[in-house]
Amino acid sequence: MTRDPVFSPLSRRSAALPATLRLPTITATTDTLLEFALRQRLSPGSAPEHALGRMETLVLQLARVQNGMSIEFDLLAFDSPQLVVFAADHGIADEGMSPMAPTMTEQMVMQLLRGQAPVNALAALHGFELTVVDAGMAKPIVPPRELRPHGTLLVRKIGYGTRNLLLVPAMSTAQAVSAVHAGMDVVRHLPGNVIAIGDVGVANAVSAALLLSRLCGVPLVDAFGHDDADGARLDDTQHVKRVEKLSTAAARHRSAVGPFEALAALGGYEIAMMAGAMLQAASERAWCWWMVSCRVRPPWWRADCARMWSITWCSPTAPQTPATACC
Repeated sequence: MTRDPVFSPLSRRSAALPATLRLPTITATTDTLLEFALRQRLSPGSAPEHALGRMETLVLQLARVQNGMSIEFDLLAFDSPQLVVFAADHGIADEGMSPMAPTMTEQMVMQLLRGQAPVNALAALHGFELTVVDAGMAKPIVPPRELRPHGTLLVRKIGYGTRNLLLVPAMSTAQAVSAVHAGMDVVRHLPGNVIAIGDVGVANAVSAALLLSRLCGVPLVDAFGHDDADGARLDDTQHVKRVEKLSTAAARHRSAVGPFEALAALGGYEIAMMAGAMLQAASERAWCWWMVSCRVRPPWWRADCARMWSITWCSPTAPQTPATACC
């Protein structure tokens, strides 16, 4: 019996990339001698092995990433931390897949620029500079003039919202390539060596659930849970109806099993840009985290799907690359 390609491991799927896609060079961070020296320093003779727990793992990751720089790893310097929030709209929102009105994306971006979102408080507390990127919002965004902006608005619009993936691929190949390149370019022009990444967009949980299912084999009914639709609780009837629509969309794009094909068919402009941003950060050996606090209670997996996609193309065989260590 032939295995459904949807359930094949990523390493066995098509690795073909568009000829126009230019990804940065990423070198592995594995360094056996460095890790041995670090473990000796972190574990004095009187302390039990792994006494520092997860803190030890984090220190090892940071040291591996920074060791490619000219500075000594002893410093572990965090320079000019940046918070980048990518914003875009999704055509699938027209299918009633989100309890929020499509205009809410604009309102959330305005909250960020006015300094009224929870993430603004976190950024100010930890000294992060905020940049909001219009990756593909449905209408042009005008920064508020009545108040001092609390962040920079960067317009890198690929399109005015993606297409309805229930009917057609969300993005064309050219659009997906442009979005990945734009994300790389955003990070390339940011100062510092620390970047936190987040996103806003109505119905982006749909694209995230579809990508999570396609890339990781998670059943759609689990990927799109009762509590994961833009922070709202769905009753059983609503959940079943929305999962049915997701299943229809997944079946329509059944042939999109390669990572890039899946990104174009099921993703969004902001997810593609986040993937590009993470790849660029990895190539620069910058510390990169995905944020989970752009709203009061946003789903975590949109940035994680971008991370999954970026790891797929960073190093399909070696797990200890900058993408895994710094993202």
